[in-house]
Amino acid sequence: MDTATAALPGASGSTGHIIARAALAGAAAGSRSLTGLAALALATPRGSVAQPERLFRNAWAQGLIAAAAATELVLDKLPQTPSRLAPAGLGARIGLGLTAGAVAARRAPGPAAVKPETPGTGPQSDDAELVAISGPAPSAAIVAGAAAAAAAAAAGTAWLGAAWRAAAGRRFGADYPGAVIEDLAAITLAWAAARGRHAARRPAASE
Repeated sequence: MDTATAALPGASGSTGHIIARAALAGAAAGSRSLTGLAALALATPRGSVAQPERLFRNAWAQGLIAAAAATELVLDKLPQTPSRLAPAGLGARIGLGLTAGAVAARRAPGPAAVKPETPGTGPQSDDAELVAISGPAPSAAIVAGAAAAAAAAAAGTAWLGAAWRAAAGRRFGADYPGAVIEDLAAITLAWAAARGRHAARRPAASE
């Protein structure tokens, strides 16, 4: 069998890209606390074996996180929803931003491999068949720095989002238009963070 490998697109393992991807995920969480994590969960490569990707690859986990994120989009627009700048709300956004940033950072190229799939057989269960990820794994220091950048970005977008909603409410005469625009901004940030996932290698088809 041909043992050549083909790299999947979308890899970037430089420290700058790792921190930028984490900051994007954190910025999304500052606007909508679960959106960044939901995007990362939905973009988890099939066959991932490292945690938390091993959990996120499951359809039930992806559905649960996505449903929670969608529910937040609705609750955010209700008048009785507490301010995001209250200690509980701000703390949750910063904490979830930090978590999303750490997950995004760990998706840089590294030795946390994926299991190859043979057509018609489904995912293989033998850990000896793990396919290596190209490039060095990000160090703990880089992941910690990226998570800190994500937490800072979450705090920043939480404050900016609150200011935007107040200004948009004055401009449009209602909160809803500004909230929808912020929804789109958060989803865009989360999508940008999730699309820069690590590059797994999988066996090329034999001739």
